[in-house]
Amino acid sequence: MGQESERTFVLMKRDLWKDLLSDTFALFMRKGYTSCGLKLTAPSEDLLRKQFSWVGGYIVHEQVAYMRSGPVVAMCWEGENVVENSQLILGEIKYREGLSGGYDMDSTDAVMKNGIYTSKSREKAKRDLEEWFEPSELHGKTKKRDSWLHY
Repeated sequence: MGQESERTFVLMKRDLWKDLLSDTFALFMRKGYTSCGLKLTAPSEDLLRKQFSWVGGYIVHEQVAYMRSGPVVAMCWEGENVVENSQLILGEIKYREGLSGGYDMDSTDAVMKNGIYTSKSREKAKRDLEEWFEPSELHGKTKKRDSWLHY
């Protein structure tokens, strides 16, 4: 019997990941995850400071400036073990493309050098999603699509 479905948050710097965005979608979808939310946005300084408060010190200023230098893509993915597996999926892309940083997406190095972040726990994912998305912007799995498809 499968585990309970969960959601996670992924944030990508669009200008750095523009060529890899479709690869990211393909990998998540191949793993059976559902895209529940997606938006291209220019986040406020306050939102980014809150998002990266774990960084601390002077580096948070650099982090915020870097992430505000262009639009970001905010995503919500849903499925079994998606919080844990999102780190592996993004790590696979980084490895294949020769990008720096390890599989720890919650590290300053990964965000600063690669413009990518994903939540590391269910609790953090819930908080991240509440900060970045309005409830009306998130859509869960649905079986209604099957009524539109003709086999």
